[in-house]
Amino acid sequence: NQIAQISQQAVENVSQTTLAEDYLKKSINLLEKTIKHRAIVFIISDFADFSEETRKVMAMLSKKDKVTCVNILDCLEKEPPLAGEYMAQQSGQQLVFSSGSEPFREEYVRYFAQKHQQLKEFCRFHLDYIEQLVGI
Repeated sequence: NQIAQISQQAVENVSQTTLAEDYLKKSINLLEKTIKHRAIVFIISDFADFSEETRKVMAMLSKKDKVTCVNILDCLEKEPPLAGEYMAQQSGQQLVFSSGSEPFREEYVRYFAQKHQQLKEFCRFHLDYIEQLVGI
């Protein structure tokens, strides 16, 4: 079954990837190279690391296939965390930050809204877009 093979290759591809931003790009690139005939593709992700390279690969894929982005939004990420100190980890690096200051909270809201809007704008010109809010 071709879908099972592509899925297995994507999982193997992701497990060999060290940078979080490469997961999505490499998986989409694999799809673009593997799909021989027109297909309907759903990309289900939080698009947290939606790089310029990922945009290019997705645009290329959308030229030959019908692509729909399903953006998984975590309701806990939409608003800044309650004031306090937190530890976060990404790409193997740990970061301790304080979320109490007003500038931090304003920047957090602005950053989330900007990333969200960039993805929606990209999809508006290249592919279909679905949004799913998850969380508590």
